Amino acid sequence: MPGYDAMCEAGISKMELARKLGIDEKEVRRMLDAGHGTKLPRIAEAVEALGWHLHIALV
Repeated sequence: MPGYDAMCEAGISKMELARKLGIDEKEVRRMLDAGHGTKLPRIAEAVEALGWHLHIALV
């Protein structure tokens, strides 16, 4: 996930991102924790809520 900087750039708070995703704000905090094992579909959802797109390429 682009992380906290992307949230600030998009003008979206943790609470607002949580509302957009239909999740608790605590889960957004966990997603921003690099040590937490957030699943890829949830990360993709959050990235799109920030106006970005997640593309994965196997090289």
